[in-house]
Amino acid sequence: MINDVHEDTDCCISAIFTSKTEHGDRTETPPSTPVEVLSGFENKFIFLQLKAAESEKSTANPKNVFSILMNASKCYTELPKESLFVSGKVRSVIICGECGKRRVVYAKQRLSAEQCICLDRVQEELAYTCGSHRLPETHRFKDTLIVRLGLNCSSSIETTYYSNVTQSFTSICFYCGDSDIHESEDIRRLKEEYSIVRPICFSCVQLGKSPAVRNALKMKRKRND
Repeated sequence: MINDVHEDTDCCISAIFTSKTEHGDRTETPPSTPVEVLSGFENKFIFLQLKAAESEKSTANPKNVFSILMNASKCYTELPKESLFVSGKVRSVIICGECGKRRVVYAKQRLSAEQCICLDRVQEELAYTCGSHRLPETHRFKDTLIVRLGLNCSSSIETTYYSNVTQSFTSICFYCGDSDIHESEDIRRLKEEYSIVRPICFSCVQLGKSPAVRNALKMKRKRND
């Protein structure tokens, strides 16, 4: 015999028990306990429902619990991927408060006016230094405006500063960041031999440094007539 529950609009009890016989006949079985007594168990029944819900939560699948925790952790900052440090994601620069070198600021989207203002405020306060993992913790957009990790004051200027396709930056020395660029016959000759010749200042030349070059060009051989 199988018991189920159905609603009876004529009874003050919302549900009464019925039974099915082997032949499919349906008969109603009125409760043996008076309604006045059963109504006193209403609060206890609700309590049991709440306890059952708590028990269901406590026996949840560990994988589901892990998913919930992972979703909750989205509010924390994830380390930026290397794919962000490309010329197409260059949005601005920030100057180190110690060495004065310009460091590239990357972002997925074009900077808003508010983001530019906040970045300028950080610059005015000299709150950024090379080697910082990100912008200051108090910066509102510290998780949106990203700087490259692992830089220090002895690091050269990032190549994306020169190769970026989103901004037009002032030409500066590849080694020290000085804007007083040195030009000479030797440098002009290098530009004929290489597709990329990084800018260099006179002070760095005096220190014995050579212009950083890349991508040697194939020299055309002159044919003898």
